[in-house]
Amino acid sequence: MQDSPYKSTVQKNLFRISYSMKLQNYSFFAIKSYCFQYIDAFLKELTL
Repeated sequence: MQDSPYKSTVQKNLFRISYSMKLQNYSFFAIKSYCFQYIDAFLKELTL
């Protein structure tokens, strides 16, 4: 019973690490596409 909170935190941390790795990989592409979208909209604003 004593080590169960510790075990759960370890599992949470492992999950968080693997999740953040996936998130970083995803957010890299998301930020890239978002930046391109933003730049595109900005250029359209300038040309109008």
